[in-house]
Amino acid sequence: MIPQKLPDMKLHSGFMAAMLLFATACTLQKNIEINLPPYESKLVVECYLEPGKPYRLVLLETVPYNATATLPIVNNALVVVTHNGIADTLKNTFEADSSSNKLFNYTNPNTIPADYNGEFSLYVKDSKGRIATATTKLLRAVDIDSVKLNFGTTPATDTIASVLTYFSDNPATTNFYRFIINYDGVTGYTERDFVLSDNFASNGKIVVGTRQRFLVNETITVSLYHIDKAHYDYAQSAVSAAQAAASPFGQPGNITSNVKGGGFGIFTGLAYSRKTLQIRR
Repeated sequence: MIPQKLPDMKLHSGFMAAMLLFATACTLQKNIEINLPPYESKLVVECYLEPGKPYRLVLLETVPYNATATLPIVNNALVVVTHNGIADTLKNTFEADSSSNKLFNYTNPNTIPADYNGEFSLYVKDSKGRIATATTKLLRAVDIDSVKLNFGTTPATDTIASVLTYFSDNPATTNFYRFIINYDGVTGYTERDFVLSDNFASNGKIVVGTRQRFLVNETITVSLYHIDKAHYDYAQSAVSAAQAAASPFGQPGNITSNVKGGGFGIFTGLAYSRKTLQIRR
């Protein structure tokens, strides 16, 4: 009888030792303390200037990463918007806007002028001495040329439509836009919300499409915002930061801001056109 070859005991012993070490390591736990530097909170500013509307601003402050997700409100700050040498001070009063479902904690009833050439500047100083500043100019709204529905041809009685929105772009300038579709009015459920540049323009025209998801008899509102580069970068970075925060493997997201000094956020004009339609075949 031919004898069986015995396993290499040296190799076998090494393998068993490695497995024992792995099993032991899986049961070990060690707490490591990391001394983090003191956290320095910053102001968070959000202000949109809409011609014909009053001055309104939201002022909050940042919190450490492991703190509550709600940003604290900052009260008793000096908030001033200056335009053409006229300074409008916003008082620390709360005001709700039912047309947008937004709440502001600094307001001034004076009407924002429709000046598309002059510059608007913002100055904020809170009780802790933090100072935030920003400047912006107003843009004119870009009209929506048309909104069309596409039901397709299969089947002929299809009750789900896609939406095609057409508008004109000025090829002489670089432009940026924000496109939003809501159900049941501008404060209803948001179906689409994204920003785009005029790199998508062809012969001075831009078409924004959707998938087939809108049902017959539903009412939708299409809003087209003409935004500046600062607003475009801010919106893009905010989306990226939110996506990174939702992933345990994501890199921390940085907000691109046009607010300088001891804060960040957005100070910009608000210009939009809007169409509301009911889905009809």
